[in-house]
Amino acid sequence: MRKDRPDTGTYASIRIDNKLYKEIELTDEPQVIKVQTKRGYDILKVHDRGIEVIESDCPTDDIDAIL
Repeated sequence: MRKDRPDTGTYASIRIDNKLYKEIELTDEPQVIKVQTKRGYDILKVHDRGIEVIESDCPTDDIDAIL
């Protein structure tokens, strides 16, 4: 929990190359976040107090290697 923010909910940290890019509150209301880097992009959707990747230009072979 960050000291400059009251404990009002659950947050996700988006990191790029292990550096904080953005913190997002996991809300019931839908939010769509596009993360663009020199290597490509991801589109994230926050909803129902969770987060998921809904689109990515990552090649399938790279995803299989991570899983």
